[in-house]
Amino acid sequence: MKRKSIITIVAVLLSLTITYPAYSQKGKQKEPANQKVLTHKDPAPGSITIYGPYSPDVNSIRTHTCPEWFRDAKFGMFIDWGLYSVAGWSPKREKGAMYPDWFMADMVHGKGHKEYVKKTYGDGFQPDDFIPMFTAENYQPEKLMQIAADAGMKYVIPFCKHHDGFCLWPSSYTDRDAMDMGPHRDLIRPLVNECSRLGLKFGFYF
Repeated sequence: MKRKSIITIVAVLLSLTITYPAYSQKGKQKEPANQKVLTHKDPAPGSITIYGPYSPDVNSIRTHTCPEWFRDAKFGMFIDWGLYSVAGWSPKREKGAMYPDWFMADMVHGKGHKEYVKKTYGDGFQPDDFIPMFTAENYQPEKLMQIAADAGMKYVIPFCKHHDGFCLWPSSYTDRDAMDMGPHRDLIRPLVNECSRLGLKFGFYF
């Protein structure tokens, strides 16, 4: 198995045990209750504070075990949705998968994407120009989670932030989020609340 695939699998498994991050107003990050705080480097500008039992190194990650509930949860929902969904496009390939969710990067680096953007959106169109177009006007999280529960799913994992760096929750670290820009609403909290109400596990993937 390729190293990239292994890292992806580990990241997904870890995401299954992460609860919705605590946040308050901008710049006022709340410390989760009853969590061990690991601070790497000396407390100073640029230091990293981590909540939980794991540190960002391979040996620490290897101590993580698969959650007991996940062993029997064979069916769940992965929600791949973000700014890139506005375009929802990727060039056809003779073989292999297409990845519309990498549109934001490919429109800068991919020749086919550049041509598509110029033809569809005009000259000078930039990745962040998708932000005001991402309105989430038809977003119905309650209905979506009910579909998951009715289908017998056991967990739900949305892409809370993709490579474009746009957060679908009100981040306390950036204004490039769905509350301050675009939809001007928290797109993740309703999913968390519904998962809790319906007994579904929630994974925070980013």
